[in-house]
Amino acid sequence: MHPSSARSRCCSPFLTGFLANEVWERNRQALRAVLAEREALQAIQAISIATVTDMEDIRAAVRLYAETLVQDEWPRMRDQESSAKAGQALLSLLGRISNPQISSNAGQAAQTALLDAVLKLRSARDDRLALSGDQTDRTKWAAVLFLALITQVAIGIVHLERPRAQLAALSIFSTAVVITLG
Repeated sequence: MHPSSARSRCCSPFLTGFLANEVWERNRQALRAVLAEREALQAIQAISIATVTDMEDIRAAVRLYAETLVQDEWPRMRDQESSAKAGQALLSLLGRISNPQISSNAGQAAQTALLDAVLKLRSARDDRLALSGDQTDRTKWAAVLFLALITQVAIGIVHLERPRAQLAALSIFSTAVVITLG
């Protein structure tokens, strides 16, 4: 066996494993961002209900933001885009919560809790959008597929004089690549 062929076969699965681990970690980060958004929205909703003053306008802004996320921003994220409507809905929510009248009516503690929650909401949205807009995964997967192709060519060339060994080696490698990438 040619030494460069062994090195290619060794490095390709490792690179694929590292890349898969990175993708899983990014998926976990995205899930944490979405859960943080949900928790912030739930906190705003709960605080607005728990206060003695009427905060229906804040609850309506929370509902509008959540609906805009689901209907507009999440579909746009497939194309690594954000939603201007969701951004406006978040700014509207922040504006309503920043209103000094809330502090006068509900108390400074309630307004501070609401402001903390909306700032966490904005941070979680920023994290989610940053994760969805990252294009490096596609480049890395293309590199892995290119390495797999080069490795197949190397295996085929090394076993050129022995067709049965070549077929066996290419079949085993191809199966391993399909299983690993799948």
